[in-house]
Amino acid sequence: MASLRTLLPLGGDVCPPNMNKVVMDKSSLRMKDSESQIGVLEMKDSECQAIERTSAEVQTLNLETQHLILAECDEKSLGEFLTRITPALLKELDKNLRSNVFQDYDLINDESTELLNAFVEIF
Repeated sequence: MASLRTLLPLGGDVCPPNMNKVVMDKSSLRMKDSESQIGVLEMKDSECQAIERTSAEVQTLNLETQHLILAECDEKSLGEFLTRITPALLKELDKNLRSNVFQDYDLINDESTELLNAFVEIF
C-alpha cells in the first residue's frame, strides 16, 4: 500500500469557474493523505505442453538429373591464355614438389583416388 500526499485548497475547488488562473497562498493549502492500492498479483504455475507432436522432414537434394551446359568460349583465346600461364604454373608446381609442407600428409586410398590414378596413368 503506497501513500501519497496531495496538496488541496481548503475550499476544495481547484479552479473557480470565472478565473483562468488561481493564486493561493500557502496558508490556504492543507495536506491530505491519499492512498493507492494495487491488488495482489496472482501467480500461477501452469505448464504449457503441446499435446500433438508432429515431425517434418525437408528434402534439400534435387532428385532431377541436372545437365551440364558448357559456356561458349573462344578456343583460340583459351589456348593463348593456357600457353601464357603454363610456365608459371609449372614453376609453382615444382616449388610445391620440393616443399616439406605435405611431408606428413597421408593420402586417403579409396575408389575415387584409384580411379584418378588409373586415369593419370592412361594419359
